[in-house]
Amino acid sequence: MASIFTTGGEEYLNIDATVGKDGRNDFNDVYLVQAMLREVFLGEYINLQLLPPTGIFFKNTDDWLENLRDLVKRKFGAKTYFKHHIDPIVVGIYAFGSGNKWAMVHLNNLLYTAIDRAVGQKQIEPENANFVSFMCRKYPELSIMLGIVTYESHASESPINFQ
Repeated sequence: MASIFTTGGEEYLNIDATVGKDGRNDFNDVYLVQAMLREVFLGEYINLQLLPPTGIFFKNTDDWLENLRDLVKRKFGAKTYFKHHIDPIVVGIYAFGSGNKWAMVHLNNLLYTAIDRAVGQKQIEPENANFVSFMCRKYPELSIMLGIVTYESHASESPINFQ
């Protein structure tokens, strides 16, 4: 199941099991990865067929993972070894991981960058730029998957008169 991983005061969206070729490909994990990839690639104007997340691993998702590797290489100059799948962030491996262990960290960092860019271009108001909140507003299913319960008051502005 998709989750929020916190380390050093930073929040990361995380998966519980491997997504991709030969992965477990749990619905919630695949949905989260697809939503994150879609947002990153929309911000980068990468020429891919960017379908809405489905939670089902399919050929396009595999293509997106290949493009993620190339984007990470270009953006961070990182030597990337991950291919065809993303592993969850794991305590201890986060700091010293390589290859697929870093893929989810890179995906989070690229998403942070895309949201910051959208704020700078006035496409998102700064108060709406919280990383997790942004994703949950754009993809409401994520709120349920992440176990986030929010309450918005729908009270009328003027009191109701029951006389």
